[in-house]
Amino acid sequence: MFRYCFILGRNNTLSLAEIQAVLTRLNYVFKTIELGQDVLILETENEWDIGSMVQKMGGIIKAGQILSEETGKFQEVMENKLNADFIKTSAHQRKINFGVSLYLLNQAIKNFSQLKRYLDNRGLEIKKELKKEGIASRYVASREKVLSSVVIQKNQLIKKGIEVLILVCQDKIYFAKTVAIQDFESYSYRDYQRPGRDIVSGMIPPKLAQIMINLAGISENEILLDPFCGTGTILQEAILLDYKNVLGSDRDFGAVNNSQKNLEWLIQNYRIDRNDLNLKIFQHDIKNDFEGIGPNSISAIVTEPYLGPPIVWKIREEKLKGIIRNVSELYLDFFKQANKILKKGGIISIIFPIFRYEDQLKQLEIHGEIKNMGYRVKKLLPDEWKNSPVVKMSSRGSIVYSRADQKVLREILVFQNV
Repeated sequence: MFRYCFILGRNNTLSLAEIQAVLTRLNYVFKTIELGQDVLILETENEWDIGSMVQKMGGIIKAGQILSEETGKFQEVMENKLNADFIKTSAHQRKINFGVSLYLLNQAIKNFSQLKRYLDNRGLEIKKELKKEGIASRYVASREKVLSSVVIQKNQLIKKGIEVLILVCQDKIYFAKTVAIQDFESYSYRDYQRPGRDIVSGMIPPKLAQIMINLAGISENEILLDPFCGTGTILQEAILLDYKNVLGSDRDFGAVNNSQKNLEWLIQNYRIDRNDLNLKIFQHDIKNDFEGIGPNSISAIVTEPYLGPPIVWKIREEKLKGIIRNVSELYLDFFKQANKILKKGGIISIIFPIFRYEDQLKQLEIHGEIKNMGYRVKKLLPDEWKNSPVVKMSSRGSIVYSRADQKVLREILVFQNV
């Protein structure tokens, strides 16, 4: 048996939905061992390449392999298990950088700061033990709650050392070793360094684009379309996820031009073989039929449509109603046109806007019309996860992705054409 742990991103529910979609697409069979606010532990009969998985998942911060499962009082377990021998055996180095990150899976455990201080002191004690054995080492600490991907990479804790993950449950303590972290530098590079950016219209973050593609759950050889491609973020992430048949369109010529420039930049800077790609970007208004795309030909549409104008101040209710009405019409036009080109069983992974008005959240109330067109909302999580107290989903099966100060929130939904 193999046990793996996944450190979830800021929106843990969205991270779980992505994991579920990826594991389902790969036909991986697993058993859930633990699910906490930041951590998921799974058990499988087969070994997984979780390093490769993390590089293709926008919602996973770290992934590790469970090394042992212990019971007993925290300090006693640490003294018996977290010692110089454990670090030497796990790191396989003569010169070792090592660090420890603590995660409390049970919300009833409240003394995080006290436990973290203890672990930092324990780390310094281990450093002294290693020094007595003639082994050079460095204990990597952080003022943050846990070691970030930046700290882990900077100190080469995976290549030339170890990050020990201490995962504390109600009656168990798991020891794990981090084997992969999110490639934060690459996300930042392809977000900020590409030539065509449009801050005014807004751009979906590459991480979220990657998650949305994974939620669609189609194989790499099927056709993926983004009919509101903007600067091409979803298209670029699809290519990096090895999708070969990628189509994008937008009614704005400037957006089409930006997408084309950005994808040329991507192909050059990421050394992608253009001959392996069936890539097409074209101008199109979603109110009209798609030319050149046959019926029942598209496996998945992954998109963030126009979410409405930026709202940066207090807005009058009547004006907001007008915005919601216009955006709703746009979305209904899209679903109508999508119905003509989607395969039976085809997927739409899409973002809806939610507007913050005073202390209320105003959603698009068009699910009835969408259902009447022949779509159903796809289930994103198994009941075992969905019913967990750490999971937050709406009553209509969506996941909200936002910051606390946002006026327009993103509501993530996956529809299937039935």
